[in-house]
Amino acid sequence: MRFAAVVLACMVAINPWGWDRFGPLRFALVSTVGFAIVAHALWTGRVRTRPEWVTWGWALILGGTLVSAVLSEDRWHAFVGTPDRHFGFFTWLLLAALFFLVQDDHRPVLWALSIGAAANGAYVVFELFGVDWFDLDFANDRAGGLFAQPALLGAAMVLCVPSAGALALSSRGWVGSAAAIAAGLGIVGLLASQSRAAWVGAAVAVGAVMVLRRDLWANRWTRPVGAAAVILVALVALATPLGSRAWSLTDVSDGVVAGRIDEWQVGSRALFASTAGGIIGVGPETYRVVFPDHVDAQYIADYGDDVITDRAHNSILDTALAGGIPAGVGLVIVHLAVVAMSLEHLRGRSIVDIGLGVAAIAYVVQQLFMFPAAEVDPAFWIVAGLLWRREEVAVLPRAVRGVSVPVAAALATVALVGGVLDVAADQRVSSAIDADLPTAIDFVEDARTLRPDSIRYDFISARLHTRLGTISGIEQALERISDGLESSPQDPALLREHDRLEALQADAS
Repeated sequence: MRFAAVVLACMVAINPWGWDRFGPLRFALVSTVGFAIVAHALWTGRVRTRPEWVTWGWALILGGTLVSAVLSEDRWHAFVGTPDRHFGFFTWLLLAALFFLVQDDHRPVLWALSIGAAANGAYVVFELFGVDWFDLDFANDRAGGLFAQPALLGAAMVLCVPSAGALALSSRGWVGSAAAIAAGLGIVGLLASQSRAAWVGAAVAVGAVMVLRRDLWANRWTRPVGAAAVILVALVALATPLGSRAWSLTDVSDGVVAGRIDEWQVGSRALFASTAGGIIGVGPETYRVVFPDHVDAQYIADYGDDVITDRAHNSILDTALAGGIPAGVGLVIVHLAVVAMSLEHLRGRSIVDIGLGVAAIAYVVQQLFMFPAAEVDPAFWIVAGLLWRREEVAVLPRAVRGVSVPVAAALATVALVGGVLDVAADQRVSSAIDADLPTAIDFVEDARTLRPDSIRYDFISARLHTRLGTISGIEQALERISDGLESSPQDPALLREHDRLEALQADAS
């Protein structure tokens, strides 16, 4: 039941009254509840055994990201994450702990994932009908669900839909019916996200089931259902823009495929230019700092020089950038172990195991075209950990518990305090939206006081001071940006804003 709380926070936690209603509360809950659950699990001292090579894979990830964070040009954010991404070293530590410590908690986790499918699918329906509060107007009429980001919605749904389907098929009565409805709503979310990475992941996972479980197609019910599904997919592809969007994956010279290749080329140059030829990475959350140094003339001609990306859009490359080539190799090892265990479950008879295996395969595949995401990855690593839920139980040594429990509890406490302050600061920014300019500035200054470490609020305050249209306002804006640069000296967005404000100051003088 405990680990399901983390999954639920990932999938549905939003603050309807916040300025960024999709971020601060979710991150606060995931990190606080996550580390608290980890502390409790460590205190019990019981863990399910994992293959030794999986443990070594995680050791490479954590060791690489820790060393790279210590040596990073942006050390603070390398450990705690940026205000937008929250994927520093401590997030990697949380993911590893969730993976190793999750017990046979599969039923509540399936429930949480089913609720995530239903909630996001229902939200998407409101988006598609253009209801104001729900409609965030993404390009190509894509839907973002409770993540406000189509790519994250797609990633979440490849976890939620198979899990809801497994709960439906393994349950009777109203539970099975409710889970089936949730799976259907999740499919709506998956399609409406128009996330081609998620579609590829889902297609590969379904293909694995078709190849490994041909016995399922011998059933007199599954054949007509499968045929109906194929016909439905064909009709949707022909009658909606979804078909042309999926077909665009075949064009490697233009569009999203060419864009991904360009991103991978820049990321690769940044990796091999880092310390020791890539053995040590640039550090978690630090790619945005070095990215401008590695774009070439062709990239600028294609995308402009205003583009600053913080992800390479490939989980292996992103992990290598964060923690060096050893960390990237470690992720490959762990992902291969997850896929191998998933395939083993697909050959079994347990509907729950098959559902978890399908979800894990789909997520790993879509990660080849995505990036590690603090919004969804905790749920994935819990699902991945459940693949080993029948392995032998080992007891942690007393010395390990004596050190790890206080550390996890301390991290949970820090996450709670920081999360509460961040939600309160975000609420101040929300209050500033409809206020007059002087009052809005006061609200944002309150936010800066609550979270003086957050460059987000420094940037917002600077923009508001600039709107005063006075030399004093520009000077105040420069002070705010300078404050941000103290915690993140090489942040490209802050540096560009600093240059812009200095130019404004010169013109005004």
